[in-house]
Amino acid sequence: MFAGIKRDAAARFSFLLSIPAIAASGLLEMKEAIHFLDRIGTASLIAGTIAAAIVGYLSIAFLLNYLRRRTMSVFIVYRLVTGIWILALVYSGTIKP
Repeated sequence: MFAGIKRDAAARFSFLLSIPAIAASGLLEMKEAIHFLDRIGTASLIAGTIAAAIVGYLSIAFLLNYLRRRTMSVFIVYRLVTGIWILALVYSGTIKP
């Protein structure tokens, strides 16, 4: 966005950049898991992958549509609040870093 790209174009670009990494990690995990799956497990894996792809596509479409009309301020606030909350939990000893 510092280069003058619109919000939705920047989001689209970042999603496109993530495709090779997500695909490679999925293929690597499938290669390692295929030895432990039986016929029913393989069918479940394929169904889960298809469902995840559909939901992922719809989520990205929703986010890009959202960014065309609105700012990212809600996400900025969410990340700041979540970060402060996690730091407080770490500081209090509730969770370990």
